Amino acid sequence: MFNMKNNSKYLGYFKNAEKKREDRLIGGEYEHFILGENYQWTSYEEVVDIIRDLIEGNWEPDFVDGILLGAHAYGVHITLEPGSQFELSIEPQKTVAELEKLYLRAMEDVLEAVERKGKKIYALGYQPMASLDDIYLIDKKRYHHMFSYFGKKGPYAHNMMKASAATQIAVDFVNEEDFRELYQLMIRMGPFISLIFDHSPLFEGKLREDHLFRTRIWMNLDDQRAGHVEGTFKEDFGYQDYVDHILGMEPILMVDDQGETSFSDDKKAKELLPESFNLEMWEHVLSMGFFDVRAKHYLEIRMMDSVPYPLNMAQTALIKAIAYGASRPIFVEKFSSMTEEELKKLKEDIIKKGFEAEYRGESVLELARWIIDLATKEEEGHYLDEVERYLAQGQNPLLQDKRIYEEEGLDSMMKSVELTKERLNIG
Repeated sequence: MFNMKNNSKYLGYFKNAEKKREDRLIGGEYEHFILGENYQWTSYEEVVDIIRDLIEGNWEPDFVDGILLGAHAYGVHITLEPGSQFELSIEPQKTVAELEKLYLRAMEDVLEAVERKGKKIYALGYQPMASLDDIYLIDKKRYHHMFSYFGKKGPYAHNMMKASAATQIAVDFVNEEDFRELYQLMIRMGPFISLIFDHSPLFEGKLREDHLFRTRIWMNLDDQRAGHVEGTFKEDFGYQDYVDHILGMEPILMVDDQGETSFSDDKKAKELLPESFNLEMWEHVLSMGFFDVRAKHYLEIRMMDSVPYPLNMAQTALIKAIAYGASRPIFVEKFSSMTEEELKKLKEDIIKKGFEAEYRGESVLELARWIIDLATKEEEGHYLDEVERYLAQGQNPLLQDKRIYEEEGLDSMMKSVELTKERLNIG
């Protein structure tokens, strides 16, 4: 068991992460699918061949467990997720424009390598054609331990690992009060944010009938590490609540001082962490929580599907507007009284009804339009102009894709989510 002296180290981790208001940054992680003919899954061997091509240029390799799993250059890190999803993680910047510049610079290199290998790259929330049996895990110890663990959990756990793709945005907090308000606000606004960028139209080659497949996956996975941490809805929620939840969580696996990975069975983090504070182990345990909002040295907003450029920059701009904008107190006033029960019902209703769902008698569509209208008035709000236009028509990326599929067929729909030099206006 941890005494208060040791526990204070974990609280201090968050205290030390606080930023001055003027020093706050925003970071982005943008996941993609590299697909072959007929939009089929591409294996690790094929994807890593693209990374090797980048390394022959100006990128540096990244190895984990002796396996090539990524590369980095000029503030951008490429990593491969369990099912060979292709992620671009961009180091935090002051503006969306700076993130966009780095994203486009990296994608120019990536697209050249992808094209040389006869593949294409797409932005969707879920693999369009492949079944789980078509996809095999990258041979990384962490992934195999997680796969085994999640096999005993929710019905979509393996779908999450192998076949989903997301956008994740990181924002800073200035103190514990700011941490509390931001965490609670993003959790409560999560269903609206998810629906605005909902983008998983196909499941194993067939159109999905419901909405928010990502949300459905996480609602049926593992309560101790999905959704939100225990205590989120308390008025005095703070660092201690987050620490308590993490220490009481089963981390699935642990990494020792020699970098060796081992399965942790059903032991809690507080039973496995060493008596003396170990930053690397603590950050590993933090990473094993997959909450809609995850706390590290920043808050990571994790409930959005992958969408094609420039909509991924719109996602970034929306999170920045909510977290750092002048409209934040308005959002807080609107949603701060949402209860845990209301949040659960809202998610379930949106999964079934999409924009036709309601929250406290108000249309979810109208609330989504209201959120975007406020966000467009913030600095860099122009990135949300396209979102404002499609919401005016009662649309989101999911509904747009389904319309194209029904009117023009699969090829046209996939063309609309393909990332090309022309679309990115590069090269």
